[in-house]
Amino acid sequence: MTTSQGGLLPSHSAFADDLNAALTWMVAQNSVAGSRFNAHVRTDRLGLSGHSMGGGASVLATARNSAVRTVTNLAAAETNPSAVTAAATTAVPMQLVAGTGDTVAGPSGHQIPIYTPSSLPSSCVRSSAVSTAASPTPAASAATAVRSPAG
Repeated sequence: MTTSQGGLLPSHSAFADDLNAALTWMVAQNSVAGSRFNAHVRTDRLGLSGHSMGGGASVLATARNSAVRTVTNLAAAETNPSAVTAAATTAVPMQLVAGTGDTVAGPSGHQIPIYTPSSLPSSCVRSSAVSTAASPTPAASAATAVRSPAG
């Protein structure tokens, strides 16, 4: 049973542990006869993803789990413990998608600090004409930052 949703202020660390527990379960299901996932899990290509606090928690989880090979997030938020600090210790490709119109977990206070400390080669792609359901006109812009090992 997960404990990350036990109160008004959830534990980001417990969210990360829950993500890794889910990966562990999925990998185990790969060899369970009768499981719908039997022989269908690429155990050498595990990835994590999240949105907002879940995005920050996926960075924490990646720093704790050497089996994770990639991370992709939407509006990843800084966490406690710090996703920024955790990102600096990871060496896997990471994609961070952000919207400049985001007033909760905007790029300057969240995704850019998570993206910046890495020593991995990286790239940043910006688009200034993005429409969303919340903003059907292309008034907001979005950025996708990708960092990956040389290879």
